[in-house]
Amino acid sequence: MSWQASRWAARVAKTESGSEKCVLLVMAEIADEHGQGVRVSQGTLEERCCFTERTVRRALIGLETRGLIRRGNQRLVQHLPVGRRPVVWDLVLTEFAGSEDLLNDDFGEDTVSPQAGHNVRSDTVTPQGGHDVPSEGTESPLDRGHCVPSRGDTMSDKASLEASFEASSSSSAKSPTTRKQKPKREPQRDDVDALCNRLRESVIANGSKPPTITEAWRREARLLLDRDGPECRGVDLQKALNVLDWSQQDPFWKDNIRSMPKFRKQYDVLRGRALAEYERNKSHGREPSAAPMRDPRSGNLVEARW
Repeated sequence: MSWQASRWAARVAKTESGSEKCVLLVMAEIADEHGQGVRVSQGTLEERCCFTERTVRRALIGLETRGLIRRGNQRLVQHLPVGRRPVVWDLVLTEFAGSEDLLNDDFGEDTVSPQAGHNVRSDTVTPQGGHDVPSEGTESPLDRGHCVPSRGDTMSDKASLEASFEASSSSSAKSPTTRKQKPKREPQRDDVDALCNRLRESVIANGSKPPTITEAWRREARLLLDRDGPECRGVDLQKALNVLDWSQQDPFWKDNIRSMPKFRKQYDVLRGRALAEYERNKSHGREPSAAPMRDPRSGNLVEARW
């Protein structure tokens, strides 16, 4: 492991993507102090960088095209079988002006002075004079049949992506905040108003705070009368009023049924309790009370509430 190569790869080498930077850092860990003799297979790079084979191949082509790596002494792997010989790479550590000063600097220093009178952070040193082209003795990616995009195409694609991102950000910033829509106003219906008013009057008669008949009350009352019931065909208004009157006279339910949504939710339970009490009192032959009562099943006025 060479700290010079690792520092060069992290601070000096100018890559075009994060995948190239990651592959270069792994190669720098394997290189010697001169950045040479990187004997690493493509499978090892895929495992350490968590990249696919195609991503690693693209990164190697890009690094070689930009002159950051070049093919080294292949005789270092001649002792391996022919089918298992990795490509030996060399890192071009002196390809950028000011990189030698940076590599020889101590770890505690944060700035370098490539030119007199200017202090530049070590992580922002930029190459001068553009990128170098691989020497004639090395094989270029184009000779191996790979298609490498030019720097102009890469920069234009990057500019278009940045422009689209700025446009989307500005449009999202200018878009008005979505306001919560008000509940839909329920149409006026006599049966719905009759049921809501009966519950409101019963709650007031029991000594509770007068409730407000809201759109939620009317919606729940409409659904009870139109969609509830044994066959989902709705509940008869008179039967609903009978069950409502029973609930407001029961010691337990009158303290729990104070709104139309709660009444609709507990309607089947209330109806069953009312029928059970009616049948029980009728079979025992108890004295009737002063309050009249209708049969919850038929809605007909019967003797008196037992």
